Amino acid sequence: MLKGHNVLAKARSISGHTQEHWANCMDLSVRQFRRLETGDSSISFNSLVDAMKLYGVCMVEVLTMTEHKAQDI
Repeated sequence: MLKGHNVLAKARSISGHTQEHWANCMDLSVRQFRRLETGDSSISFNSLVDAMKLYGVCMVEVLTMTEHKAQDI
């Protein structure tokens, strides 16, 4: 149990972000997509691109964390 906890802590420290941060970024991109789908004219293409960049960065971090976690176990 302790080893698993240490691995998770190490993995989280790799990117310096928390899972809550990743979830917030992913949630933002999903909300931007939904607004675009409903024809919300207040959303710009640039804001959607920014949200997707955040989503992409988050996914890379999650995959990196998972890869390092698997290597350390």
